[in-house]
Amino acid sequence: MRLSSFHIDGFGALSGYSEEAIAPGLVVVLGPNEAGKSTLFDFLSGVLFGFPNRKDNVRFRAPVRGGRHGGRVGFVDDAGGHFVVERYAGAHRGLIVRLPDGSEGDEHSLSRALAGASASLFEAVFAVGLDDLSQMKNLQSDEVRELLFAASIFGQRRSATRAMKH
Repeated sequence: MRLSSFHIDGFGALSGYSEEAIAPGLVVVLGPNEAGKSTLFDFLSGVLFGFPNRKDNVRFRAPVRGGRHGGRVGFVDDAGGHFVVERYAGAHRGLIVRLPDGSEGDEHSLSRALAGASASLFEAVFAVGLDDLSQMKNLQSDEVRELLFAASIFGQRRSATRAMKH
């Protein structure tokens, strides 16, 4: 799976923000504290896997600058099929899944397109935070390479050797 686009109607401090042509390859989201990096990640995860139900959950992120709570994410699967997932939180919950053939899917077809991945696997593979980087600062370059490789393959932040033994 490769993210290809997104549009945020309203989510936390982000409102009316879009990226319509995310290039293939590694995407790094960089910015100062409170720039919206975690908010963007929580938005992507929420659209793909569902938003938290409770407003006291830190990842709920009600819109503070307007817009309907949610938006859409486009992605391309391994076969080159383009999917668009639109999801909203709150009282007017809704999920729309557009399949590569233009038909409308449901939660089950989305799960199949995501190969059964969970929100926690998505976070383990696609989100590398400051805590992760600080744990790697004393590693040699080969160890860092193995750790990043294992994260991309196994969805874990441990060595490939230990992951395979487990």
